Amino acid sequence: MTSGEVCGPKGKDWSGTPTGKETKFAGLDAYITGRTEKPSAAILLIQDIWGWKLKNTRLLGDKLGSEGYLVVLPDFFHGDEIGQFKERSEFFKKHPLEATYPEADAVLEQINKEYGNIPVGVEGFCWGGHFAIRLAGRTESLTIGAAVIPHGSFIEPDVVEAAKQPVKFLFSKNEDPQIPKEKREKLEKILDGKPNSGYKFYPDMDHGWSLRGDPSNERVAAGASDAYEQALAFFKKNVPIS
Repeated sequence: MTSGEVCGPKGKDWSGTPTGKETKFAGLDAYITGRTEKPSAAILLIQDIWGWKLKNTRLLGDKLGSEGYLVVLPDFFHGDEIGQFKERSEFFKKHPLEATYPEADAVLEQINKEYGNIPVGVEGFCWGGHFAIRLAGRTESLTIGAAVIPHGSFIEPDVVEAAKQPVKFLFSKNEDPQIPKEKREKLEKILDGKPNSGYKFYPDMDHGWSLRGDPSNERVAAGASDAYEQALAFFKKNVPIS
């Protein structure tokens, strides 16, 4: 799978104004929202190609935060922003996947340091899904409570097989170049063997629908709303708020 196939056009902005704040967290710029005073659970949001400043990602974080979670959305691209989708191949050459591994670890460490050993869920969109499923393979230090991966990218079956924590995939239609039909069915078979994990297939949703879909399209808006509810229910079960 090539980086040239990852993610998709920026899509449409949702209505609303983000209510969180920008700050430094684990040495990175980050958008923090939700319950910041003595939270009992947290969610790490990991961006897609359009970065931490994408309005929709922040609004989704605010929505999760309104449920009582501390939500942390770091800038894993270090201030770099892609200008146009056609520039994606060169953009990802500047941001290799392995460079983000220790930074994601540092964010989890900072959550533990600042807020205690509270349960943490991870939701990774597209590019961010690669890190969400990887973190679900932890069994000792810096373990997470659950991972949700809507329209993930750079996902390989062996990493899904290695997941030890509950994971939920939200798959887009068969034509998704990142997880086409054959790969999706292979991942579904793996997930069927994990009693605390699951998936949902959206056969009429394009890649990126849950975060960048057109809110004026009733069908797409309903699909995005359902994806949010699927993620929230999974987090409430596996990363409970006390």
